[in-house]
Amino acid sequence: MNGEQVKAHFEKRVNEVVTQYNINPGIKGAINGILTRACGGDENRKLVLKYLCGVTSSKMLNAAQWMVLSDMVKPDKPPFGGWQAGNEKFQSVINAVLAALPKQEGQTEMFETSFTDPTPVTDDDTTAAYHGQERAV
Repeated sequence: MNGEQVKAHFEKRVNEVVTQYNINPGIKGAINGILTRACGGDENRKLVLKYLCGVTSSKMLNAAQWMVLSDMVKPDKPPFGGWQAGNEKFQSVINAVLAALPKQEGQTEMFETSFTDPTPVTDDDTTAAYHGQERAV
């Protein structure tokens, strides 16, 4: 999965949503908080919103965009702890979008690694990682 695929899927879903339902402001705040943590900061969250929705402020999102974001994040609040993403693949989706963004001033670097893995990555490895399986070496 790459950023362009995520964006295309997001736009398709937004166009399919027919709703007059408005998401509760508390849930919107939870989604914003989860998205900010997943993006590594507020500046990156704004870049992700710009990439997916064409706006940098969540106040400018329409009801369909909120519905698709909610479905993507699946906000969940366990009995102990704060809000978190209920979608276990949410972070990998956000990482794909962040990787697709051109470098911009204010963007927080999230993908610095302290080592280089000499083993080439194949499509099978990417599929395995997406499904939470170990990489075949």
